[in-house]
Amino acid sequence: MNRIISSFLLLALVALPGLVAAEVEISSQALIEVEVVNEKGEKEIQQIQATKVLPGTELLFVNSCLNSGEKAADDVAIHNPVPEHMTYVGGSAYGKGTIITFSVDGGQNFASPEKLTVKDAEGKESPAEAKDYTHIRWLLKKLAPGEQGEVGFRARLN
Repeated sequence: MNRIISSFLLLALVALPGLVAAEVEISSQALIEVEVVNEKGEKEIQQIQATKVLPGTELLFVNSCLNSGEKAADDVAIHNPVPEHMTYVGGSAYGKGTIITFSVDGGQNFASPEKLTVKDAEGKESPAEAKDYTHIRWLLKKLAPGEQGEVGFRARLN
């Protein structure tokens, strides 16, 4: 059974027909990394909530999921658009134990990067690049009751 969850500040109930629902809660954050000096006087990078960003700023989009239900959730798909006016940073999508695919057509179709193509104004097809990605999808085969997961990616403000 496939379940698709579009993320960005979303709480979802994933229903299993005839059974107790597997409740998958999704929370999303847009973070930036800042350099700070800790109490020992050492420089370190901290991730903080993005509130105001300038062109060229790289953001980290993090989707956390939790199965708060009593049943396992099978084949949970989390979809995340690359936000408007932003460009996906190639190779930055992550998600332990997930299958990650991308879309170049507004989230209609997903595939691995080597299988994606785009057409230019003349209709000539060429391999898609990270800048062409419009959506990212993570597939979690199973999310056990009480299990948590995290997926994410980076994008730069144009």
